[in-house]
Amino acid sequence: MTPAVRTVVRYGLAVATAASGYIHADLYVHGYRGIHVIGPMFLLQAAGSFAVALLLLVTGTVVSLLGAAGLAGGALVGFLQSRTVGVFGFVEHGWQPAPQAALTIVAETLALLLLAYLVVLRGRRPRRRQRQQLTALPHGGRGLSEGVEECGAGGWIGWFAVGGRVDPAGWWR
Repeated sequence: MTPAVRTVVRYGLAVATAASGYIHADLYVHGYRGIHVIGPMFLLQAAGSFAVALLLLVTGTVVSLLGAAGLAGGALVGFLQSRTVGVFGFVEHGWQPAPQAALTIVAETLALLLLAYLVVLRGRRPRRRQRQQLTALPHGGRGLSEGVEECGAGGWIGWFAVGGRVDPAGWWR
């Protein structure tokens, strides 16, 4: 992945994370503030999302990527729990509040997809081959069969036993 593509994806991730934070802040201000435990969690989600989005814009370190993953994944899990078993006694039904419920699902899913894209492409970077260091051959650089004839099979076996290297191309590795 080119640095330009990586930067664009990282900025998209920052926007998705900030959008999730904005939605949580808006919900906190317009009603969730009064809900015990849930209100402060929404405020914490908003503050964390804005902080991580800023870090993504400035640095894009692994810590900021992990923060974005934790915030998006945690928010999605909290959303699903609030619609099924409830969170600290708080249960919601369907897509209420609308449109914030749908928008937050879109923002957090987009954030996780962009993170997955970064991780997959990060692993596909071409790796440089390390050059093997040339070592002197015990048989004077001649072919393997000539060296065996010169020092005898017993000499080669003993040389292998002490961990010597025959050649850098790896004939016997």
